[in-house]
Amino acid sequence: MPLRGNVPTRIRRLREGKFDAIILAKAGLKRLDIDLSGFYSMALPFSYFLPSPGQGALAIQVRSDDKTAIEAVKHLHDAATAKSVQAERQFLKAFGAGCSCAYWERLHIALMNLLYSPGVNSFR
Repeated sequence: MPLRGNVPTRIRRLREGKFDAIILAKAGLKRLDIDLSGFYSMALPFSYFLPSPGQGALAIQVRSDDKTAIEAVKHLHDAATAKSVQAERQFLKAFGAGCSCAYWERLHIALMNLLYSPGVNSFR
């Protein structure tokens, strides 16, 4: 049975016994202040679930001629994140992949070198 719907719907379906277990993002549960009483929960290591390309990166666009907007947001730019997202996009392009591909990657910036650690989505 597919697990669809928003987080409260997924929790309700778990409470109804339609699933033995589900995996949800801790940040979303915290933000939504979800009641997990009656459930056993645990945080899974990041290395088990590498994010899809570009996940967690926030892009802000402003008009190129709007100097006020540019000044207002330029302090939000993070060079390391920008380099990581650019490298992820180049990786995907090189392999002809997109957001629905089976490749997951996590790029690390260390001593000005990009290191690539591949993972494979094998849940299907």
